[in-house]
Formats: sequence, C-alpha cells, structure tokens
Amino acid sequence: MLAVALLTITGEAAGLTALGIRQTFYRGIGGAEAADFAATGALRAGGGNERKYLTNSIEAAAKWAGQKGNGPGSQILRIRLPQDAVRTFDRLGRIDGIGETWWAPLQSFNGASRRCTNHWSATMMHAALVHWIPAEFSSRKQAPSSLRYLRVSRFAEDGEEWPDGAWSVELTFSQPPSEHDPEEPSRAHVQFLFDEAPEERLQPSVRFGLYEGRTQVAEVEVLD
Repeated sequence: MLAVALLTITGEAAGLTALGIRQTFYRGIGGAEAADFAATGALRAGGGNERKYLTNSIEAAAKWAGQKGNGPGSQILRIRLPQDAVRTFDRLGRIDGIGETWWAPLQSFNGASRRCTNHWSATMMHAALVHWIPAEFSSRKQAPSSLRYLRVSRFAEDGEEWPDGAWSVELTFSQPPSEHDPEEPSRAHVQFLFDEAPEERLQPSVRFGLYEGRTQVAEVEVLD
C-alpha cells in the first residue's frame, strides 16, 4: 500500500490570490523524492528542473509511483491549491496511456504544509546516445547531474496530437551527464517506464525527442 501525503497550499503562501475555489492534483513519487519530501515537507527542484508533473487522479499517480525503477518507499502526493494557480500550469494531455498530465512550476507549491495518511494499496533496456540541446535553445541550464533521468518522449509516430498520448522513458547513465563535455553525446541505456508502451519503437538507429513539458532538451539515438 502506498502512503498518500496531503499538501494544502494556500493562496497567500503561493503568492496568489485565494478565491475560495481549489483544485486537487496528485503526483506519484519514488523513494528518493519521498524521503526528501518527508525531510523537508516540500517539493524541490531535481537535476535543474523547476517544474513537476501532476495528474488529476489518484489511480494514475499510483501507477506512476509504482513504475519500475522507483524502488521501495514510493508515495502519492495529493496537492490542493487555488484555482488561479492552475493558470500557470501547462496541460499536456494523456501520458503513458494512464491519465491527464500537467507541467506545473515549483513556485506554485511554495509554503505548502502537509500531513500524511494511508490510502492506496506497475523491458528491455537499449544502449543509446543522448544528444543534448544547447542551453541557449533549451529549458535546461546544463545536462542532468543524476544517474537516472525520466522524461516524456516524442516519436515520429506521435503525430500532431503530441503530447496527448505520449510515453515516458527512463535513461540511466554510468556517470552524470553534467560531468561530460556538453557538446558530446552522453552514453546511456533507455527503456519505456511501462510494459504497455510501444516497445517496437525502440529499434536500432531510431531517434526521438526528449522533452521537459513542451520544450525539447535532447535527442535520443537508439543503438541496439
């Protein structure tokens, strides 16, 4: 059973005008982010990323929290915040065939208070080269400083409806990409996060985009 941490975010704390109307979102998080949240009581930037993915159902968040690679200690966060905060969110559509997704700025969560309760009881790896988009054309100031990087993919098959219907991928590195020459590609292994994803897309020589929200940060070249 996954623990559900409840965040109540007031308009004043978020620097917003509270109108009395609130929306509820959920976020599935792995053990490392859950431990950081337990220690700090806040959602924080990871790997230079100043936004977080949210969904509008606890079922979808539970699937993302339980995706492979997250390890033990996964949790679901329930976030309630004023309606006017949602205007700063970028709605992406349905991701991983699971649920509706929003790309939300961290500043919306500033000053959150929390309490916890219990509520809720999800391949093949491929060698790849990750070609990072230069900082001046990307939302990232540098390549990730972590060994594991999860983002939304964009394949040629996705068409004009993307990111609605997109799939998340996991990249793992032997060394953090930030420690390498940014003009050189990073060697990695790539896989889809969920078994239901179209595995046949990850074929040798295939290239696909890697995105933070709607901004491309890299192109991934599958090697095997």
